[in-house]
Amino acid sequence: MEQPFQPSAPQAIYGIQIADPTLARLTKRMMCLAAAAAVFAVISGIVNLTVNTSGASGISGAGVRVGSVVVGVGLALLVPACGYFGAKNEDSNLACCFCGLNCFGSFCNGCNIVLAVVGYMGVKTLLDNCDYSDPTGSCPATWDWSTACAKIAGHENDNGRQCFAFYEDLADKMKNGLPFVVGLTLPTLLLQCCSFAHGSKFYNHLKNRSATPAVPVLYATQAIPGQPALRPDQVH
Repeated sequence: MEQPFQPSAPQAIYGIQIADPTLARLTKRMMCLAAAAAVFAVISGIVNLTVNTSGASGISGAGVRVGSVVVGVGLALLVPACGYFGAKNEDSNLACCFCGLNCFGSFCNGCNIVLAVVGYMGVKTLLDNCDYSDPTGSCPATWDWSTACAKIAGHENDNGRQCFAFYEDLADKMKNGLPFVVGLTLPTLLLQCCSFAHGSKFYNHLKNRSATPAVPVLYATQAIPGQPALRPDQVH
């Protein structure tokens, strides 16, 4: 009697039955990373909302900032949505979007961290070398505090001492905000790198599986011993 070849038993991944063990493992990771990205997006939105509205002047100004943060969170949630539904529906297009957006996001967040650190170090070095009260410092001859703030909005008419005080205040704000920027951006950067790495594996597995020709179903057969043919005198 013929018995069909039994494949590996399907695995339940968050209610989805997946027979391919490799795809099941990648799907679980994709869904976990997408959920984590969604949580980070909401947390970042709440933090930005708190910071931006704390110094808002008037109801209209606070409303505009709240609206911009809400829109930003909504756009940020599109990335984990691509990953979740791409994994759930085994959609290579959504998986490709998930990988590409995470790659671009990690690049932008990396640039933000570098610019924040380099910007603070630049302002700090400028203040150390060009102290307004110490003209004998190693400040470049072309630098003049009396004209350094001429193109900064709200400080066009500052004299040298006022401009120097503005840069000192700017350096303090950058120093205080640097841990916040790095602490909030670095985990997101690491999560985006992991999402890109695992998302690309998921995408490549889907593409390779679709390019592999279907394997015919195999059946396990049992040999049946043959019987000798009857002689003419044995036929009734």
